[in-house]
Amino acid sequence: MKVLFVTVLLGLFVSSNLYARRIPECGIERYETRRDPICGNLYKEKRTRHCGVESYNWRWSWKCPGGRQEKRRTWSNCNGTAYCGEAGYELIRRERGHICYARPRSGDHYSSDAICIRPEITKYCSHPDFGVKNYNLCRSRSHGFEQYKECEDPSFGAIYNDCEVTKDKAELTEYIETMENLAESLVLAYAAGTSNYLALIKAEKALGCTILKYEENDQASVANTLADKYFIVFSRPYEASQFNRDYCMDYEPSIPSLDEAGCENISSVECNTLQSIESSRESIIRETSLIMTLLQEPVSAAYENLSERLETLNDYLTKGIN
Repeated sequence: MKVLFVTVLLGLFVSSNLYARRIPECGIERYETRRDPICGNLYKEKRTRHCGVESYNWRWSWKCPGGRQEKRRTWSNCNGTAYCGEAGYELIRRERGHICYARPRSGDHYSSDAICIRPEITKYCSHPDFGVKNYNLCRSRSHGFEQYKECEDPSFGAIYNDCEVTKDKAELTEYIETMENLAESLVLAYAAGTSNYLALIKAEKALGCTILKYEENDQASVANTLADKYFIVFSRPYEASQFNRDYCMDYEPSIPSLDEAGCENISSVECNTLQSIESSRESIIRETSLIMTLLQEPVSAAYENLSERLETLNDYLTKGIN
């Protein structure tokens, strides 16, 4: 009845499914984000001179690329008619210029001056001299306070990485505590089934060597239970002095499988006993497999005491069926 209770309880309790979780043991992905004074001030967004110029006004002007300013020049000629002396210039008028020769009696001789102009060329463009059309859009202290900036900071709390784990810390602790209470019963169920089978086939030496194995494994309560079975079946107490490791090498208990024993669809005391042994062994193997999975996960790696307790459980259960 005790064995059945343990088996049912484990069936309800054990789960080896992986779940994606965000827990501290997965490591920190980033920190929470919020608006807070520690993030600094966020000032109002405006277009002002504090932001720099985005664009200037557009006009037709010689100041634009490809344009040129109007230019006036004068060419003088003391020996004839003056003309514009450079290509691109246009004659506006001629006038008397400076004195070339001073002739008091007949009158001074003046130069002929050509007043010329190079016309202005205008292009359409924007230019700093035309004034600012738009300032850049920016935030500046001069615009006034709007709100606090948004930032990540450890003081706001952590967002953990998403990782797959079988159990979080609380679940793992609960599982370990449960298994520490059940481990002996699991091994005892397997050992009891083994002793029952050996008793059925009157394998006294094999049963004595099984007791010795549990004594050497420091599983005294299991060994004592089997010693009681030994006394009941063989009508004499188990004497440890009768058995040793060398002796027992020839009497290792050989437990056949259900197929080897021809127990398919057969109900008998022997087959039922072998079924009990196989079920107990599978329960332990299932637990040791789960324990090995848990030992490789970040939760147990983060807590040395939990990892050590899992290793102790695994060692106890493994020895119990080997």
